[in-house]
Amino acid sequence: MKKLFIAFLCIAGSALLYSCDSTGGNSDGGDVPDNITLDEMNEKGYAIKYSYTSDSGSDNGYFVYTRKGKKYRWDAVTKSTTYAYFYDRGTETGHEYYKGSQEEGEWEESNYYSTQQTVNNLFSEWVTDCSNLLSGYGFSKTGSTKILGKTCDVWSGTYSKEGKAFGAVAYGEMTREGNTGEFCVWNGLCLRTKVNDRVQTEATAIVVDVPDSAFTETNDISWIK
Repeated sequence: MKKLFIAFLCIAGSALLYSCDSTGGNSDGGDVPDNITLDEMNEKGYAIKYSYTSDSGSDNGYFVYTRKGKKYRWDAVTKSTTYAYFYDRGTETGHEYYKGSQEEGEWEESNYYSTQQTVNNLFSEWVTDCSNLLSGYGFSKTGSTKILGKTCDVWSGTYSKEGKAFGAVAYGEMTREGNTGEFCVWNGLCLRTKVNDRVQTEATAIVVDVPDSAFTETNDISWIK
């Protein structure tokens, strides 16, 4: 069951979203300076939380990406599945947590390289600024907007891989042939995606100064809410 879940998470690109209920942290990003650099955020430790709505509406949920220095974590929740994992480049260790609707939750050590690849792939598809990639697939900068008080560049277009040997993998359903999309980026991070005028993902919280305890076998993600 767990392996099937991981495969769906990595291949389907549906942002299989988890985190435990949390309290604490700032909910609007107002404490995070607009001009902070991503390197500064990485050094201090930061987390960003997103709501997610699928095309069918069946996989609605949320996910949280957390990073501090050489430590990385991903938490996600859907209606029926809970998942979390983190890895440490300094010690080359990985850990994962899984809970299905019919299963008790459990933490266990995981393969470091597999965990690293999974978290990095999810970050690359859902969180990072993909404008350099998607500018070759029909997208261009069209304006700016404010999300959580942050000034974002808005990119929009209709996805097409015409003339390309390979398609792009970014922002889930946005990179399906003929879909119209919009994504908003700030400081190297994507804060919102829309597909065919439907909001697919949207940042609901950003925090800086994440504690080291975030990168332990804990389901208490009170560093963000």
